Amino acid sequence: MTVANVSGPSRIVLHDLRLRAEQRADGEAWVVGRVETGEFIAVPPVAVDILRLLGERLTIDETHDRVHRDRGRDVNVVQFVDSLVALGFVASVDGRPVPGAPARRPTLAWLRPGHLRWVLTWPVATAYGGLVTLAVAVLIWMPRLIPSYRDLLWTHRTSALLVGNAAVAFLVVRGK
Repeated sequence: MTVANVSGPSRIVLHDLRLRAEQRADGEAWVVGRVETGEFIAVPPVAVDILRLLGERLTIDETHDRVHRDRGRDVNVVQFVDSLVALGFVASVDGRPVPGAPARRPTLAWLRPGHLRWVLTWPVATAYGGLVTLAVAVLIWMPRLIPSYRDLLWTHRTSALLVGNAAVAFLVVRGK
């Protein structure tokens, strides 16, 4: 999907994008994306420079000229912006909204930070640490409690074992 009016003099407004640097075997890369839609891509550092310049409300031509001057690279910024539009990263072009993917609904929308803030307090962290320490102490004191592969073999009937373990795996792995 391409907005027909994306050209050199266009100014774009980006959605709220998250950026994170990553080291890879072939060099540095950045992960860029929208949390609301779950769309993320890996881009080279020059693309992050382009995103920052576009975020400063420079036109596509001004962005191209600045990248060419600062990095010495001739990047096709119009084509890059077309890709951003297709990914749903662009909110508007020249003041006109760009249709995109709707934001994903939160799984537990009713849950607010205040409901679970207590989970990140020091007493709870101390209790978790104490529980782990107690579990390690019990396993050292009673090593027969350490699970082994035999614990997965809860019956001698192979068909029941396969169906039961598959059901447990399905319930554990199942997602939306």
